[in-house]
Amino acid sequence: MMISEPATMLTDYLLAVLLLVWGIRLWRAGQDERQRSMLLWAAGFFAAAGAAALGGTFHGFRLYLDSTSAAALWKASTYLTGTASWAMLSAAFLATTSRSLRSYLLVFAAIKYVVFAIWMTNHTEFRFVIYDYAVSMACILVSQIGEWCRRGSKSAPWIVGGILVATVAAGIQVGKVSPHPQFNHNDLFHVGQMIGFYLFYRGGRFLTDCRS
Repeated sequence: MMISEPATMLTDYLLAVLLLVWGIRLWRAGQDERQRSMLLWAAGFFAAAGAAALGGTFHGFRLYLDSTSAAALWKASTYLTGTASWAMLSAAFLATTSRSLRSYLLVFAAIKYVVFAIWMTNHTEFRFVIYDYAVSMACILVSQIGEWCRRGSKSAPWIVGGILVATVAAGIQVGKVSPHPQFNHNDLFHVGQMIGFYLFYRGGRFLTDCRS
């Protein structure tokens, strides 16, 4: 059997497994502690795991897929990434904003996701997924830094670190930085995501719903 992009497939699959394990741990902790923000953060991990698994299948077995199947896999992967972006942004708003502001920000997160989903019906470039993700990460960064300054949030240092790593990884992907012909920009991007999501996982364990 010919694997079209073995390194990309394997790094995608490894990322999916890690995200699933971390997501399960976060979900169980969120249920035990009754924290909606942690549950939404976990949901983001599950969606990202699905996106990575589909992306790995697309990259690894593209030679055996007809055009319709390949397009469906790729489209589903982009939508799942957008779902992860929405879930994590909503989780951050639940954890850091007051009730008077929270509902408006949650509506903003939902509208952003709908706009992204509609846009991606006629577009396939991964850069649009990166753009949507970048908006969410920027909003999460601001909310976490604010929470860090106000209350010394334990989640903030981990999540801010994760965002910095994710930003570097996205720059590698968009800039197509390839350290080796057999380990290209997508593969390096996935390694960056593994590190970034580990930091997100550590930060997510400290998320608590804002009660004000």
